[in-house]
Amino acid sequence: MGDPAVFAILIIIVAAICYFDFRFFVVPDWLNLLLFGTGIMMKGLAGWHDAVMALLVATGVSLMLFLVREVHRRYTGRIGLGLGDVKLAGASSVWFSPWNFPLYLFFASLTALIYYALRYGISGRESRTLRIPFGPFLGLALLATWGAEHIGYFKFAPQ
Repeated sequence: MGDPAVFAILIIIVAAICYFDFRFFVVPDWLNLLLFGTGIMMKGLAGWHDAVMALLVATGVSLMLFLVREVHRRYTGRIGLGLGDVKLAGASSVWFSPWNFPLYLFFASLTALIYYALRYGISGRESRTLRIPFGPFLGLALLATWGAEHIGYFKFAPQ
């Protein structure tokens, strides 16, 4: 399957994630599973070694973000990162080089901050009670990271 077809599949999955997370503040497990399964399948086409490595990276990413979630919850008493977002980041990590994961998180955080500044920064709404879905920004970061990696933009990172 060529890159444009794969990118189209990613766009459809990310669009569904955006819809559900903006509307219901939830990233459905079936969408995370679809994203993960499709990514593992694509890695598997390159060889079983790539698929196994992607699985290991996804596990590590998920565990790391779950730990961040739990530390934040215990420290503040509030949940700052939903489990759907943790699973989404893990599922997304199978799509690109592990070396690009920090850029993925940077893109997601930057777009979320821009959204917050444009939507709520001017109004002065109480930010302590504000809930912002993070899934759409993780999805957009996936599209940006995967797309940039496949057009050769990240030449400094090993594939």
